[in-house]
Amino acid sequence: MKFLAKILIVTLLVVFYNSCGEDTVDLLPPFPTENQFYNTQADFQASVFAVYQKQQDFYRYNGNNSMGDMFLAPDDNTRASDNASFDQYNFFQNLNTTEADLNRYYTLAYQLIARANIVLLKIDENGDVYDEPALQNVHRAEVRFLRGLTFFRLWNYFGPAPVVKEVFADVGDAAAVTNSSGNELLDAAIEDFTFAKANLPASWPAESVGRATSGAASGFLGKVLAFRGIVSGNNADLTSAISEFSGLSGYSLIDDFGGNFDETQENNPESLFEVQFSENVQGNNIWLPIEGFPANGDIGGYWGLFDGSVRFGGPTLAATPGLDDVFEDGDPRVAETYDPSTGEILKYVNRPSSDGTIAHLFNNARALRYADVLLLHAWAIAESGGSLSTAIGLVNQVRTRARQSGGAGSTVPADHSTTETDPQVVLNWILDERRMELAFEESHRWFDLRLLHLTDRMDLTSYDFGDPGFGYDFDDHEIVFAFPDQEVETTALNQNAGYN
Repeated sequence: MKFLAKILIVTLLVVFYNSCGEDTVDLLPPFPTENQFYNTQADFQASVFAVYQKQQDFYRYNGNNSMGDMFLAPDDNTRASDNASFDQYNFFQNLNTTEADLNRYYTLAYQLIARANIVLLKIDENGDVYDEPALQNVHRAEVRFLRGLTFFRLWNYFGPAPVVKEVFADVGDAAAVTNSSGNELLDAAIEDFTFAKANLPASWPAESVGRATSGAASGFLGKVLAFRGIVSGNNADLTSAISEFSGLSGYSLIDDFGGNFDETQENNPESLFEVQFSENVQGNNIWLPIEGFPANGDIGGYWGLFDGSVRFGGPTLAATPGLDDVFEDGDPRVAETYDPSTGEILKYVNRPSSDGTIAHLFNNARALRYADVLLLHAWAIAESGGSLSTAIGLVNQVRTRARQSGGAGSTVPADHSTTETDPQVVLNWILDERRMELAFEESHRWFDLRLLHLTDRMDLTSYDFGDPGFGYDFDDHEIVFAFPDQEVETTALNQNAGYN
């Protein structure tokens, strides 16, 4: 059973301010206050789970307003579908300071960070209440893992977003928050993942599957090191990333590529970390207690942007012609990724769920797969001047699994020659493989394109983003998204250039 389906979320501490009188002055508030909470190990466990839960808010249905476009666009794999009745998924046209999804993502990200920071502070203040003192660092590591992942994503979306590692004592401190500079968000993520790797267990009991592990922390640590090494040209970071990837054990590519997006094969050996979703999606209120009535946490995912099963008007996102061009005819991954005749996206939604229906709300988001690790490993090797044959061998592992997913006798995609000596050819192979293997997952392609633009290897201002009919000119400033107006107006945050 997924641990998030049964946790009690109790970290929203509500203080009721009532006029005092003889009949009310001695009454306790009906919900825990901050002073009443964080007094047992179980309280801390619940607060850690509350940080995990915040991840679900990035994926939830949200009354027909899913933030799926934040993960799926802009990139050159995704376009608005032909029958979409609205154009907000032509994402660049809405990169402004009032765009709802951008503002919602930014807000949710810092809510998650705030929850993590509160847990860290309270462990420092009240850690002596733990029955198992060793669990303190495990809890610190879990929330720092989640905070580090959020820092990494903020850097990729918003560039110089603030690095917040403390609980603000008053409104003035919060208002003083300002931009990070350079790669400070990546630096902070690396610190968090380093701590998490050292203090998380290698695995959890079955009832806790889905919680962060040392392997997941190591995988993300390698990923962030690789990104920082690529964007800064720092070979030491790339070498460290290679070391993290090489040191991973216990993970492997599963036999069938499509199984990675099957609700019945969640948390399999290829998955380093998944955002756990549950079937409890109706009438959700994450702050209501479970005892006494069936109130559910908001712990469902939403893939209706792909197939339109829930959203009125049909699917709103489809595959680009450019993605179709990069796949070879006969690649078995195509049938699990999209329909070439219509562009309909099939990943996550083309397999039945455990109750026999098509999985739209219950299928976990695969935040980090071993295939991603192998291809990043290859990229770091090629980028740092390492053995190209080794890098090609890593790519070929992914291609071999893809080929074997087609059954006996499948010959596509064939392995690349390990004797290739041109680094640019090998890098192109790696980038194409990442584009195909990771299409429509977790912003992988946008993050890759962004790195290429930032390092002057690709000019997105003259790119058609996989669709000759795209009809929009990318501008340099759009390599980072706009901060919400309200944040710029109420804090010391400076708006990203080009959005003023």
